[in-house]
Amino acid sequence: ERDGDSELGPGESVDIVVQFRPQEVDAEEGRIQVRTSFEDEPAWFVTITGAGTASVTDEDGDGFSVADGDCDDNNAAVSPGAAEACDGLDTNC
Repeated sequence: ERDGDSELGPGESVDIVVQFRPQEVDAEEGRIQVRTSFEDEPAWFVTITGAGTASVTDEDGDGFSVADGDCDDNNAAVSPGAAEACDGLDTNC
């Protein structure tokens, strides 16, 4: 705990744990941006990679996951590109 101080002083360090979920099923790498107050280096980009399988699944088997824009992945009748009906349900997200 840093008592609400959001800046690190010279020589200080902090350990962080980063979890990321690929937005595409086959993607298992990405980058995170670390912003700084240095004028000559306002941001650093750190490449991160994942091990194992992608964490995005299609729960309802309609061919779309939440990462693909499925706004209700527990209802196979609701997915991007589904036919819209005047039934009060947003079936095509």
